[in-house]
Amino acid sequence: MLLRAIDDLKIDIKNSYLIWDTITDIIAWQKTSCKTILYNWANMNTTWINPDFSINKWGDVMDFIF
Repeated sequence: MLLRAIDDLKIDIKNSYLIWDTITDIIAWQKTSCKTILYNWANMNTTWINPDFSINKWGDVMDFIF
């Protein structure tokens, strides 16, 4: 379903970012080579995943992307 959406919507996955707050969604999008940003990660055990960036406040997103 994810790959179909990427194709149907013509998403440039290599130049896209996913900002999400669940580990399972981060893992799914990592399989597509999309850059991942894990939001609100302070209370999560993230030692077994490796998002491109982890943030706890929205202002940090702009610093990472730009």
